[in-house]
Amino acid sequence: MYTNGKKYTVDKETHYYATNGQKITAYVRLKEQSATLTIKKADTTITAANVTKVYDGTAAAVTATVSNGATPVITYNTTDGKAPVEVGTYTATVSYAGDANYNAAEKTVNITITYSDQKAVEDALAELVITNKTVKENFDLPTVENAEGLTILWESNNAAIVIENGVAKVTRPEFGQNDATVILKVTVTSGEYSDDVETTITVKYKDELTVAEFLAAANTSKTAVLTGYITAVNVADASGAFILTDKEGTSVFCYTGLDVKLGDEVKVSGKYSVNSDFPQIGSPALVETISENNDVTKKSGTLVMVDLEELAEELTSGATTADLYAKYGDQYLSFKGYVVKVTASNKTYHHLAISVTGTNQVRIYGNADLNLSSFEGKEVTVLGFARGGSSGKFLTVQVQSIEIH
Repeated sequence: MYTNGKKYTVDKETHYYATNGQKITAYVRLKEQSATLTIKKADTTITAANVTKVYDGTAAAVTATVSNGATPVITYNTTDGKAPVEVGTYTATVSYAGDANYNAAEKTVNITITYSDQKAVEDALAELVITNKTVKENFDLPTVENAEGLTILWESNNAAIVIENGVAKVTRPEFGQNDATVILKVTVTSGEYSDDVETTITVKYKDELTVAEFLAAANTSKTAVLTGYITAVNVADASGAFILTDKEGTSVFCYTGLDVKLGDEVKVSGKYSVNSDFPQIGSPALVETISENNDVTKKSGTLVMVDLEELAEELTSGATTADLYAKYGDQYLSFKGYVVKVTASNKTYHHLAISVTGTNQVRIYGNADLNLSSFEGKEVTVLGFARGGSSGKFLTVQVQSIEIH
């Protein structure tokens, strides 16, 4: 048998056959003669059809054959290189590397997996997920990237959330009421298949109040959030007491100290509490410091002048702490009098009196920077806020500032 590319010597009228079965007849007339025989590789044909199927959770594999019976290599353009399962359009490359007698070949086929109704619904529901399950304001409902052929219906079981044009409109319960629990249900339909998912949402009650609203509600069980300015502090006192005045000019006392400074604009949470008939912020917590170094004299509300002689008469007449709060509470106050030192129950206090030897109508508290001892026996003007008192005895004031006349 002949091998491609080699030379052979043949005798006259002798027949030879090549490996492809071709008969070769050589004629020699006068002398020997050599010849070169070239046998080319055969072309290879790959047979593979495009694949189209409806999603059923199984792989969409390509079936392919090679004309010489060899086994082809099939490569898919998926992340794992395996036959695709999920809905989408893919390609597969079918290849044969060739051998000594056959040429290499390659063919690309398309794979299309279309949605079944069930798959379309399942995928849509996977996109329609509400991540924020505690709300205080309106929010957009999630959407589906490709909603063609789908019917999507949102429903609410509580008027605290109403669905309008893809927006969940929130109505918060009033302060004093409980948070509202709302179940939002989304139903998706494709063809004859339908399914739904329910999500429980908590709508928070209205906790952002003005100081006036906080005082009027007088609710000791619900936590409120108050925004205002720190208009007086008592950092020398172990309690770290302070006064909070909101933008409407209404003030409230807090006995428990927080990490705040005079002039800070803050959000503070807490519950309504009462001490000696004077409301205050109980169980406080600093939510946020909004700004610092604000001019407290411009943030303290309307200044009210207090006549110490008139106050003395009220106390002599038996004014109770409730009476004192009703007249002087929640306000920015100005007093003119003399600073005197008073000892009671083995403790030393500073009071403001009509005269150095007069009746002590106002007990004053101030931070260490004010150094109240340096004002003893001097006539001063005190700006501050009522924070408590003692029936028939005195009004207690948190000092913002003090000046000598």
